[in-house]
Order: sequence, then C-alpha cells, then structure tokens
Amino acid sequence: MVANPITQSDIAAFAAGTGVEISPWEWGLIGRLDQAVLAIIRTTKPGDIRNETDASDGAGIKSLMKGLGAASGR
Repeated sequence: MVANPITQSDIAAFAAGTGVEISPWEWGLIGRLDQAVLAIIRTTKPGDIRNETDASDGAGIKSLMKGLGAASGR
C-alpha cells in the first residue's frame, strides 16, 4: 500500500458525495491529521497497521470522526 496525501479535491469530492458541509477549521484539521498519519505510516513496517478505513467508505469515515470527537469530549 502506498500512502498519498489527501488532496483538497478528495475532500471536496467526499463533501459533495455525502452532502456534508466542511467548515474551514475542518479542512485544516483534515490536513493536519493527514500529515500526522502519513508520518506514522512512513515509519511503520508493512503489516503493522491493521485497522484501516477505506477513504471511499463515507460511512466509515463519518463513524471514525464521530469516535474521535467523542474521545476528545466534543
């Protein structure tokens, strides 16, 4: 698996496909999270990452983000 950065086009396509309106702070957060995840992936051995949500799985991404929000107390 090759990890590539999430592009603004990817985010816009997700928003358009799911009907979700993404606020400016969310765009920035997605970029920062993506950079952090890419840094981890690039320093992790293949096979060490076991729990992945496919970027095309809108419901999975939504669930992941809700879980992160709950974990942070938001």
